[in-house]
Amino acid sequence: MARSEIPAPWRKRVCAVLKEGAHGKQIQWTIDAAKRFESDSFGSWPFQGTDAVAAFLSTGKPLGCPVTMTDPPGETYEFIFPFGGRDFYGKILLMNDIKTIKVFSLHLPANLKLRCD
Repeated sequence: MARSEIPAPWRKRVCAVLKEGAHGKQIQWTIDAAKRFESDSFGSWPFQGTDAVAAFLSTGKPLGCPVTMTDPPGETYEFIFPFGGRDFYGKILLMNDIKTIKVFSLHLPANLKLRCD
């Protein structure tokens, strides 16, 4: 399976959470994701990373791959997006309540291939 367009309903809901959400409540980061983002983004604030994700998801027909995860329940996608003039890897889960997201990854990619490439 190759990268495909990330479904519009998922993108719109994630963007709404990113726009309206408060970090730590509606926007949850894993400890690893927060540490890697801080290291790879040279001290950028988390909101700068999530703003870049929202811009990527809101423009054109962004491509990514679905990721199967069981905990917490929800729908997850991984993708490569631009941040600070470089390509970053993102993996975000939209929880079943559709009001909360969990950031599993926002960092420099080990390679530019996703699971479905």
